[in-house]
Amino acid sequence: MSDVMRQWLTGQDNPEPIVNANFKSLEHMVVYAMNPETTTGLTWGYLGGRWAGFAITAGTVLLAATNTNYVVVARATGVVSVATSTTNWNNTTDYARVYLLTTGASTVTGIQDFRSGAGGVHGIISVDGALVGLSDVDPSGLTDGDVLIWNAATSKWEPGAGGGGGGPTYATGTFTPVLVGVTSAGVGTYATQTGAYTKIGRMVHVRGTLIWTAHTGAGQMRITGLPFTSATGVNQPLPFYLNAVTFTGIPALLVGNNSTQASLWSQATNANVAAIAMDGTGTIEFSGCYEAT
Repeated sequence: MSDVMRQWLTGQDNPEPIVNANFKSLEHMVVYAMNPETTTGLTWGYLGGRWAGFAITAGTVLLAATNTNYVVVARATGVVSVATSTTNWNNTTDYARVYLLTTGASTVTGIQDFRSGAGGVHGIISVDGALVGLSDVDPSGLTDGDVLIWNAATSKWEPGAGGGGGGPTYATGTFTPVLVGVTSAGVGTYATQTGAYTKIGRMVHVRGTLIWTAHTGAGQMRITGLPFTSATGVNQPLPFYLNAVTFTGIPALLVGNNSTQASLWSQATNANVAAIAMDGTGTIEFSGCYEAT
């Protein structure tokens, strides 16, 4: 058994089965290729096969005499057409290139095969500057954060939000955390007020730093402005560090249920948690994950 195509050996008897088997292996590449049996004069014949989920029947197109003829395939249907204008030829989003044919009064005088070139039926296309696929890719509606998912019904890769073979969405960015009081939000003067996140699927990793003075808020201390709304039904703790903030017991920072806020609590043995009150001056640094909706 060979890992490459079978070779026709010198002096070998009956090479036809080997040659025909190799042609069978390359069958997918000949779809839309020139068919010498049906090409004559200004009639251009092409071979059939399978392409982008379509069963292509061999056929012919009539070329214009003494002209440049642009042969293309509609990506939505697999249908071949020819024109002397470049409108469809240059529209590689909706059409795949096949051949550029130069004709005289009654025959084809020049052949350029574009099937494997950029925008060709076996090539690649570019939409809005992004490389999005081959002939079995439908980029329609592709937006930031999408993945390509195999659609067995259409035999194409199509945009989706995940699943079906696609991975979770990934995003990074920054946000501005704000320290407020629950009773009275107030305002403070920040020496540092930064936040950043990485989101993979529904899991959000956040990190932030707040260093403030002269805060006028009252009531429980709370951080607002988290980048994504948290999951419903549970409070989620975040690891954090406090400096120059007055509290008793063991402090905890909890992202609220279905919220973009995290509140500071104090824990003690055999007692209910208590709110940590706003402090006019202090530092909070936090870094951890929570599940978003």
